[in-house]
Amino acid sequence: MSVVALLMIFILPASSLSDEKEDKCCCTTFDTGQCLIKVRKNVDAKLNDTYQRALKKWADNPNVIAKLKNAEHAWIKYRDANCEGEYQTYGRGTIGPNMFGFCQIRLTRQRIHEIEGIYLAEH
Repeated sequence: MSVVALLMIFILPASSLSDEKEDKCCCTTFDTGQCLIKVRKNVDAKLNDTYQRALKKWADNPNVIAKLKNAEHAWIKYRDANCEGEYQTYGRGTIGPNMFGFCQIRLTRQRIHEIEGIYLAEH
């Protein structure tokens, strides 16, 4: 496989997931936290839109709908548990809540990419 093909597979999808700019959240811990809240809301809205489009696309296939719904419920539990674990690694530090936000944004973007690749891709 060529280097260009590998870049297309690994780098381009990752860059397309960062349409929101949490890396621009800066300065004080409070300012970063407030900025992350806005980014997270935008990313959550994109996830909800992507999920609804997948449900609509597969509306005539109840088996796919059931599996998608089950997967989404399980993913939400995974995201929350994983980010809580990441948060705990920071102990009582003030950066913990922001790292929790970064974690949720990161995992939500990954989930958007998964739904698009599995349920919205042309087969």
